[in-house]
Parts: sequence; C-alpha cells; structure tokens
Amino acid sequence: MTEIVPDSSDYNAEANLEQLSEKVKKQLFRWRQLMVFLHKFFIWEQQYYPIVLNAIVGVVFCSIWICDSSSTQEKVYNDICTELALGWVTLLSAWNSWQKIKDSKPKVYFIGFLTTLLVFAWIGNLINNLFLAYLMTTFIVLFPGLKHHGILQKYVGECIRMAQNSISKKKK
Repeated sequence: MTEIVPDSSDYNAEANLEQLSEKVKKQLFRWRQLMVFLHKFFIWEQQYYPIVLNAIVGVVFCSIWICDSSSTQEKVYNDICTELALGWVTLLSAWNSWQKIKDSKPKVYFIGFLTTLLVFAWIGNLINNLFLAYLMTTFIVLFPGLKHHGILQKYVGECIRMAQNSISKKKK
C-alpha cells in the first residue's frame, strides 16, 4: 500500500491538497460505499445515530473488557490445558495398555475385544441409533462438568466397589 500522507518536507498545503485528495481517493476507492454510509452516521444525519454510535462503542469496549485475559482467566485457561493434556495422556496410556495386552495375551485381547463389540451391537440393536448418538453427544458435552464436580469419580468408584464385592462373593 502506498503512503497516503506525503513527507512534511514537501508539504505545501495549497499546491498539494489536490494531489493528496486524489491519492486518498484512489486508496479508498474500494471503500467508497462504506465511507458514504458511515459518513451519515458520523454527521448524525438522523436523530438516533448518536445512540447507535454510542451503542457500538459500548459493545466493542464491553467485548474487550469481557475478553480481557485476567490472571483468573489465565489460571482457568491453564487448568483447561492441563486437563486436556491429562485426558490425552490417559487415553494414550489406555491405548498402550490395550496394545500390551494384545501382544502379551492375545486370547484375553480377543475375548475382551469381541465382548466389547457384542455389547455395543446388542445396545445398538435395542436402542435407536439417533438416540444413541444423542446420549453419546450429551455425555461428551457433560463430561467436563461431571468430572469437575466429582460426580463421575463418585459413581465410577461405586461401580468398581460393587464389581469387587461381587467378585469377592463369588470366590467365597
């Protein structure tokens, strides 16, 4: 983009006003429709234009204020990033454990994989696919809140205790 305002050394107001005006006109040629429209607002052609301008400025500054990254927001952002990293590490750990079982105990892997597929096929046969997609999406969306409030940990812990109790009762 070429410079609109000339050097102050060769600035002669009377002589260069027409040249400067032509340069500005060429530079802003693509914006002429918008500039004519905005001009009406800035000269308050209608009585309500000052209110509109004030509202626009208010919204812009309110947005800046809301989006301003304070130390509290920065801490929350860091916590979110840590949780995402922890989730990724947990997922990779589970995947690696699954791969180790696949390599070391192929029969256990096969039975576990087959059981998982059969359970999913059975559930998919009983329940409408759209409803299943709704349930999965809802769970994925609610998962961070469930984890944050300890609800997930509480009920998963109860399920594990129930499974351990049933296994220990069968052994007796």
